[in-house]
Amino acid sequence: MREFEEFGRFEIYSNKESGLCGVKTMTLITAMKAENSIIMASDSRTYVDPSGYNDNQKKLFIINNFVIGIIGDGEIGLSLMRTHKKTLIDDNFPIDLLAKNIAGKFSESYGTWFSKIPINKRPNINFILAGYTNEKTPNNEAIIYSFDHKKEFCPCLAAENPVFGGCLQYATYLCSKYYSLNISPKKAVHLSAYLITETASRELLVGGKVHIIEILPTKPPEELGDVEINKIILANNSFNTNIQNVFNNFNTSSVVQT
Repeated sequence: MREFEEFGRFEIYSNKESGLCGVKTMTLITAMKAENSIIMASDSRTYVDPSGYNDNQKKLFIINNFVIGIIGDGEIGLSLMRTHKKTLIDDNFPIDLLAKNIAGKFSESYGTWFSKIPINKRPNINFILAGYTNEKTPNNEAIIYSFDHKKEFCPCLAAENPVFGGCLQYATYLCSKYYSLNISPKKAVHLSAYLITETASRELLVGGKVHIIEILPTKPPEELGDVEINKIILANNSFNTNIQNVFNNFNTSSVVQT
């Protein structure tokens, strides 16, 4: 039996049968580099006080040529973004300078707003920022930054592996099996949707509609429509069915005995 209770803007998850208990964030956001693109995806579930869920929460936002995702307390995340709208949107900084400014501005505001609250009890709020360096050269580089309030929003530059925010256990495992550095954009879109829906099937903290945005080096980011995403999810379901059929029809007599 799964039970949830609100603890600030964290979620305490307990499983009485297993004795497991931990603090998790109600979200899954993924950002992965593909061939000549970056794919970001999110679920849309958030907690609604006092006893329900909202499955229509927007968590990915297009900022000029970049995409930023909010993990944790969405209201505080939106407030930070609105407070520093000029830094994010109006000045149209390149991504590395934007990341530096986000770190400074967000850390300053967050620290001021919650200065009277102990650090370990402050609301959970993190961000993922993705985009290209936008240099008009062949070296236009795909960049993914993450920002964690526990690290004072220090811009953490990702290497080649995908970046996750929120309930990342299943996404991390599945990417270790199915992700490769030379993955095509189409396959990365399918994999991103798969990470969200598979996590949602196992973790009540993740759910609702899947949102996917493709970031390209030569034009503004594009959000996929609901119809296209639903087709992708249906195609992914057939993948699970095929896996099940492999094991259901597995012929043990063909295994070489050693």
